[in-house]
Amino acid sequence: MDKIKKYFIEFLMIFLGITLGFFAENMREDYKIKKSMIQNYKALIDDLRADSITINRYNIEGTKAYADLVKLHTLIYDFHSKKISWDSLKIKMMEIDRLPSYGTVFINNSTFKAIQSSGLLSGLDDKQLTRKLSYYYEVILKRVEDNNKIFDQIGIEFYNKQFPFVPYNFTNRLFENSDLKKPDNYKEFLFGLQASKKIICSEEFIFDLDAFSGKVLHYNSIKETLYKENQSLLKTLYKIQQQN
Repeated sequence: MDKIKKYFIEFLMIFLGITLGFFAENMREDYKIKKSMIQNYKALIDDLRADSITINRYNIEGTKAYADLVKLHTLIYDFHSKKISWDSLKIKMMEIDRLPSYGTVFINNSTFKAIQSSGLLSGLDDKQLTRKLSYYYEVILKRVEDNNKIFDQIGIEFYNKQFPFVPYNFTNRLFENSDLKKPDNYKEFLFGLQASKKIICSEEFIFDLDAFSGKVLHYNSIKETLYKENQSLLKTLYKIQQQN
């Protein structure tokens, strides 16, 4: 009986030792994960802050380029409605400096990818944060990337063929000893070409301009959604950072 009792006590001690070792290892692993995530939270916040600056840099609302796009629409429709002549249209169009560019937004997702590849994402206790991160980097960002390609293609096509009148500010690099070195002189030269009149006065240009403008507005709405999710995610991460 004493021998059985002795074996039982030894077994119990071994069991307790293994169990405690298991719990200690889990605690160490949880501590490592928590410490690693604290560092990753900081990196994510830095990335998201940089993203918000990038997104706002390409916001067209309230810019002169957007106002000029609206102005161009009005001028074209006024011309085809016979409210203004070609000469009037040409003079007013020379006041347009540039339209919204097709510059696209690129978001840094390296920190998120590192968290995802290390398996830390699936181990997060905060499932709301997991959903927010996945939605921002895998849904919204994918939508932005897909539209980047489309917007670039439409923008390049529009500026190269349908509205090739944008390099006014580069004339000082293209011409040396010529009056065309001045942007206003170059504008006047371009709008004096018969080809320019043919492009701008064509009915097809209305559809081309509508297609380009529609894509500008659609892309801007995607950026607004991206910025909204960016701010929501930042707010969540700030709160977690304060708790830690």
